[in-house]
Amino acid sequence: MGSAVLSLCLNLYAKEYKIQNEVSQHRNAANVLWVIREEYVSLLVDFEVLEDSEIQKKRDVLCNKVSEVNNNYPATDKKSYRAAQKALQKEEEQTFKENEVDSILPNGIDKY
Repeated sequence: MGSAVLSLCLNLYAKEYKIQNEVSQHRNAANVLWVIREEYVSLLVDFEVLEDSEIQKKRDVLCNKVSEVNNNYPATDKKSYRAAQKALQKEEEQTFKENEVDSILPNGIDKY
């Protein structure tokens, strides 16, 4: 009986550690992606002062950064993905209002 309780305790501890580790990894990924998002916004703001080749190079760097995050951090499970999707679509968290994005887009960019 004693070894069964010890085994259960060790199993629960290992699962809790795994969960906390995954939470930490997701938090780190979110922090890195937030910085990349801000870099994209800055790139949009800088459109008028950068050459097309500079814009393309910076865009490619940002795409590679996102890809690196996706490859190095755990994927989101379906339940969490749906919750985030709901928050973004229905509750409009972390999104722009209809004309709000126009204030940061440089002149000459088509606004749909």
